Amino acid sequence: MAGLKEISLEFLQKRTSLQTYLHSLLGDSHLVEDMLQETWMRLADAIEKEKTIEDTAAWCRGTARNLVLHHWRKVKNEKVLVDSEVLDLMDQAFTENPDVDQHALDRRDALLKCLQNQPEHSQRILQLKYEEKKSFAQIAQVLNRPTATLMVTASSLRRALAICIERRMQVEGVS
Repeated sequence: MAGLKEISLEFLQKRTSLQTYLHSLLGDSHLVEDMLQETWMRLADAIEKEKTIEDTAAWCRGTARNLVLHHWRKVKNEKVLVDSEVLDLMDQAFTENPDVDQHALDRRDALLKCLQNQPEHSQRILQLKYEEKKSFAQIAQVLNRPTATLMVTASSLRRALAICIERRMQVEGVS
């Protein structure tokens, strides 16, 4: 039976895949991080209680899935229409495509490099929209700019970033 050290290493190696899985379900980076930590704590607890875990990645995904379902029940978010069958299909997709995590990592790295090349005001718009989850009307108030202008700017930024990511992926030979 693998010990805590071995399981910890395996968890860290598969963390990005689990993070991607959770983010695809939740879309909230802070909530994803909380769920990752809770999954890790439950995994460590299971190892400490000497439970046998055959497939650490599948066990963690199952635990994370249960945490997500519990969260959805708790907040009763009416926008969430995902049921257990859809979650089963997502589990299957992540199981059948183990390289997804590396591709996601490569794309994330390319995105971060592309973002660094953007002007500060562009980075600020993206931060407000995607990290702070503000509406364009709220961003317009914060930046004292017209809402329509910000919407056009954000659209242009997304297109420019998509092109930049694809170019970086091609240059680095990871597409």
